[in-house]
Formats: sequence, structure tokens, C-alpha cells
Amino acid sequence: MGQTILVVDDHRPTVDLIADALRPHGYGVISAGNGADCLVAVQEQQPDLIIMDVQMPVLSGLDALRLLRQSLT
Repeated sequence: MGQTILVVDDHRPTVDLIADALRPHGYGVISAGNGADCLVAVQEQQPDLIIMDVQMPVLSGLDALRLLRQSLT
């Protein structure tokens, strides 16, 4: 399998649309439904790229990004 992309969005049809566009090009796609689940998926799966919505329940995309950046420093 090629590189892994994590798609984070609380709207499942959007996740499916993005995944359907990426998989034929050899990308592995994993998903999360909110920013908190994204943080877990990053730790467990270590994706090569993250595509993330900004407005989501539990933890917004911007807040998740801030926490991811803090964990890298």
C-alpha cells in the first residue's frame, strides 16, 4: 500500500467522497469523526498526511492542529 492519508470530518459522506477519490491512486485512507479521534488516530496509525475539517464536535480541527503541533515540539 502507498502512503496513508487521515481524513477527519464529522460529515461521513464527505469522508467517503475524499476516500473514493484517493484510493484509486494508491493511497491508504483512514478516517476520524472529530479532532479528538484524530489525535488518537495519529498516535496509532502515524499517517503521512491529514485532511481535516475545521468545524467539528468534541474538538475542532483548529484545536486538534494546535495540539498536534505542540506534540511535535
